[in-house]
Amino acid sequence: MCKESIYAKNVEDAKAGQNLIVSVSTHGLPAFHPEGQNVADCVTCVKDGTMLTLNGIPPVIQVPYDLTQRAVVTFIDKGDNQQDMIRLKNGREVPLMLFANKGVRAYVGVLEMPSAPEDDLPAVRSHRRRATIASIAVLFAIACAASPFVGIVSG
Repeated sequence: MCKESIYAKNVEDAKAGQNLIVSVSTHGLPAFHPEGQNVADCVTCVKDGTMLTLNGIPPVIQVPYDLTQRAVVTFIDKGDNQQDMIRLKNGREVPLMLFANKGVRAYVGVLEMPSAPEDDLPAVRSHRRRATIASIAVLFAIACAASPFVGIVSG
């Protein structure tokens, strides 16, 4: 039994090849539900250790977690009083809630699809590099503004 199953009108077990939506229930917990159905009407229970292919991961999640728009992950059920987690390919575990209500879809199983331009890893790395350079420039400007040497002209 999954955490949100006690609140939904209908409960089903996840089936291989099924497409699910990652949402937040009316009780504030992350939950999977079938496409075309409301999370309050039907919750899909995913078993601990199930491989999922997450699709539609937004850039705000991609960059800090070194992901692309699509990622193969493992669902981790931490038990009744702990939040469910997603194990990334690098072994890092992040809360399922991170992906909820952000347009992320979960395919039950490993979905091999040709790479789309938005999945292009070099483009993602380039975006990260630009973001890092911009962050360094901001930090440098802050450090310079706080420096006691600002305004001193060497002659």
